[in-house]
Amino acid sequence: MTLAMEKQELQKVYNKQNGSWKLVKKDQSYNEQLSTIEETLSRFGLLKNEIKVYLHLARAGEMKAGEIAEAISLHRTETYRILRDLEKRGVVFSIFGETVKIHSCSLG
Repeated sequence: MTLAMEKQELQKVYNKQNGSWKLVKKDQSYNEQLSTIEETLSRFGLLKNEIKVYLHLARAGEMKAGEIAEAISLHRTETYRILRDLEKRGVVFSIFGETVKIHSCSLG
């Protein structure tokens, strides 16, 4: 699994309190931890883009599918398919209201 190695030295982090994104510098332990998480998710049978979607939700929290697609530069159609598949597996869940919002579930 090479997702962690593809990332740059800066990480985009969402602040729910003020609704903004900021860039923070990643250290080596962060990359090692992320790599371990990616490998574990891969052993659970998640594919590369499924892992990207799950990790983004885990970091950012509740989001709409279109926001996820834009944030991780993934086609909306593929994002919706991935979210549907992850929901069937119990990895994420949707909340229906005016808009559908997606949450990650704890895998522990």
